[in-house]
Amino acid sequence: MATRIEPVNRERFFAPEELFFSTTDAKGIITSGNSVFARVSGYPESSLLGKPHNLIRHPDMPRIVFKLLWEYLEAGKPIAAFVKNMASDGAYYWVMATAAPIPGGYLSVRFKPCGPFFSHIGPVYADLLKVEQEAEGRGVSRRDAMELSRARLLEILGSLGFSDYDHFIQTALPTELKQRDAAAHRGEPEPTDDAALQGCQFIASFMRSLFGQLETFSELNRKLSEKSAFVLELAGEIRLLSQNSQVAARRLESSGATLSKVASIMGADSDEAVEVVRTLTRHIGSARHWLSDLSFLASIARLQSEMAADFLLEVSPTDPRVLALSQCASVGSENLFGSMDRLHRDLRSIGDLVDRLAEVLRTLEMIHLTGKLEVARLASAGAFQSLFERAGEQIGSAKAQMAEFIATLAATFRITSDTGHARVGLAVEFEAMQKRAGAAAA
Repeated sequence: MATRIEPVNRERFFAPEELFFSTTDAKGIITSGNSVFARVSGYPESSLLGKPHNLIRHPDMPRIVFKLLWEYLEAGKPIAAFVKNMASDGAYYWVMATAAPIPGGYLSVRFKPCGPFFSHIGPVYADLLKVEQEAEGRGVSRRDAMELSRARLLEILGSLGFSDYDHFIQTALPTELKQRDAAAHRGEPEPTDDAALQGCQFIASFMRSLFGQLETFSELNRKLSEKSAFVLELAGEIRLLSQNSQVAARRLESSGATLSKVASIMGADSDEAVEVVRTLTRHIGSARHWLSDLSFLASIARLQSEMAADFLLEVSPTDPRVLALSQCASVGSENLFGSMDRLHRDLRSIGDLVDRLAEVLRTLEMIHLTGKLEVARLASAGAFQSLFERAGEQIGSAKAQMAEFIATLAATFRITSDTGHARVGLAVEFEAMQKRAGAAAA
């Protein structure tokens, strides 16, 4: 019978720049790992192989976190979580753990968390663990206790402004990686003649470069949110101005025929603007989803590619574990590019709709000028004065907003287009890596 390890309040340290990984079969049995994993966990690699991954589970971890991890993995989706692990001597170590499906099982790449979200995790997990333990103490089943813990987790995330766990981890993982970059001491890789290592380093370098451009995507996401609210407000303002103008024109009877016509055209244009805005809002919502997904997938792909490059410094290119890493990194990059493709399509649709909205604004501007001239001619049309002043302010503001929006879209288009060209080179490198590793495993 194995001796039960008791947790001790002592942390095992490792450097921010260090990455470690493990692979498991479909049931969570460890099939491989690297030297950092063995060192930090305190177990020789030989004694890790064939053991369940929960060998390193710390009793401070709430069950719901692992349930979430398994739910995502069994659905074929990558996931990340803050995890407190326990080493062979009972000491603890925290990781930001990412996990993704690979053929026959799963791959987890982990690094040291040091960002702003991590400081909240200890108390949150203690809260969730208390919910689970108190529920089980009342005779509630383990499954139902985890559901109570899930509800509490969503409540906590909601109070922090996150709609669900997806939203939280899509924000937390890129943030943690940025903090790691600031804290880590990673120099430029040494030149090498090894083709496999060159390929891995090329892929890792590209993924780091793409990750460095996430600020542009974050800025676009922020502006999409702003513009979505703005265009909805604009559509309402235009419709209200049109309705008020038509009411005021009817009061002028025959002397206001021209203004009545102006109000009628404004009404038709406002209807078109509302329709464009509805479609635009839908595409903005879709683009924001892919932008959030993109930040998460870029983080996953970067970690996997860096892990493959680091591991090749540790083992021979023909080591069969390289194949698992390269396959996972290849799938991760394709998931990333898939999101970029969908984002690119939504951005193109948004660009077309913004052009249509700009055309409506130009028409409204001309109608607005016509109305101002007519108001100046008719002494009885004073009621229109404030309406047309308000219309002028709205149109001017809308044109400035659209110009800023178009510039942001153009910058993002350039990144997604450039990435599409680089995709071909990455595919070639991945194929070469897998051929080498596959030949060695045969």
